[in-house]
Parts: sequence; structure tokens; C-alpha cells
Amino acid sequence: MNKEHYILKVIFLILSFVFLIYSIYQIVSFIKRQFIGPPTNYLLFILSILAIWKLLTEKVDDNEE
Repeated sequence: MNKEHYILKVIFLILSFVFLIYSIYQIVSFIKRQFIGPPTNYLLFILSILAIWKLLTEKVDDNEE
């Protein structure tokens, strides 16, 4: 894995965790107020989990360049 690819992977992983924490906070705050909340919170939650899973299970091809 080259250095640029590793740096981008770490940046996207950090951003995914930030969005995951933000969406959990939004969902919990809506539940505390006894609202279901907008579907964008749940969509952000699902997409951030999928992004983290994709980044962590990505196969590394060392034969590139």
C-alpha cells in the first residue's frame, strides 16, 4: 500500500467515525424527545457503518505500480 492511499484511507475512516457518532447523537436526541426523527439521520448512520466496513475490509493490491 503506498503512502497516499494509506493517508486517504485514514482520513476517510476518521470522517466515517465522525459521521457515525454525529448520526448516533442525532438519533438519540430525537428518541429522547419521543420523535422518530428525519430519515436522513438513519441513512447517515447506515452509510457511515457501510463506509467503515468497506474501508476496514478492503483488499490491498501491492502489485499496483
